[in-house]
Amino acid sequence: YVTVDRNEENTTLGKTEEEIANGTVSGTLQAEVQEITYYYNVNKYTITGEVVGGNGTISDITETVEYGNSSTKEIRFTPNNGYRVEKIMLYTGEEVDGTYGTEEDGGIEVTDYSEDSRTQIVIMSVFTNVTENKHIVVTFEERPIVAQIVAVPEGSENLTSGDGEPILNHTYYTLEDAINDAALANANPGQVEIKILADIRDESVIIEDGNNVVIDLNGFTINSNDEDAPTITVMESTLVVKDESKFETGKIISRDGIGIYITPNGECTLGIDNDTVSASTPTVEGAIYGIYKEVDGEQEGILKYYDGKVIGGTTAFAGSTKIDDRPLLYDPSIVTEDGKQ
Repeated sequence: YVTVDRNEENTTLGKTEEEIANGTVSGTLQAEVQEITYYYNVNKYTITGEVVGGNGTISDITETVEYGNSSTKEIRFTPNNGYRVEKIMLYTGEEVDGTYGTEEDGGIEVTDYSEDSRTQIVIMSVFTNVTENKHIVVTFEERPIVAQIVAVPEGSENLTSGDGEPILNHTYYTLEDAINDAALANANPGQVEIKILADIRDESVIIEDGNNVVIDLNGFTINSNDEDAPTITVMESTLVVKDESKFETGKIISRDGIGIYITPNGECTLGIDNDTVSASTPTVEGAIYGIYKEVDGEQEGILKYYDGKVIGGTTAFAGSTKIDDRPLLYDPSIVTEDGKQ
């Protein structure tokens, strides 16, 4: 409510608006407090969600939010075993039942969310500054097998993984699981080769403790959305990244941070030192740095650069920019599109 003063003895009668405005009105004023109540409506909007096609669930997100406020309920998508989130679409205003699923029907695809690489549970942020209805539609798809161990050191052919299956030729839903089994197979001297079988859309992994790994990108991409964790960290281990695909499309990408991080006791090799040099693959790209090679006093990581290209949003190489070995056919005229070797 609002309070105003009311004159019991009105001394403004006969006075002009200018006299009143200039304060030239004289007389005795006796004030009386009067309450005036204003009623008004605040627009309210609904937050709703649904699953189309089954194979997973969405948390209870239904609520009503006043104009300009934020929603309060966690938005969580939980796939059934063997599935993952395929697509999240956001609709506003009036919806037409049965037409969900494409941007052409008025929906906007949501890509800003976090996904647990092991459980595949996806969590979205709450809505802020709500000024319209929000309706979320989620679809699920079968979870792809993304990696396979195709070679192990001599003597490790019959070793088994935690699920009792032989490590050699074992397939995995996550690169992390493949790397963990590679550490078991590296009980014998040599290297374990992991072939990527599908795009990995959000995973950060650490290769450590003497785990010697070769990753064949096989034309696919390993993505990470984690600003705080590089896509691949090499720590007290060796990593060889190659791409034996026909079309040379293999990539390691960090959308928010560093592509590959090499610690002072780590070693990373890009490509194969042979009689050919590829200027296109493997590609390592980071939103901040492509490759960061850490320096600790006089010790620094080792980087051998034989094939491919390195791209960084700030700079391609950071930390130590020393390249420890280049191909026999090194040609300084071979550069990436941004002018870097």
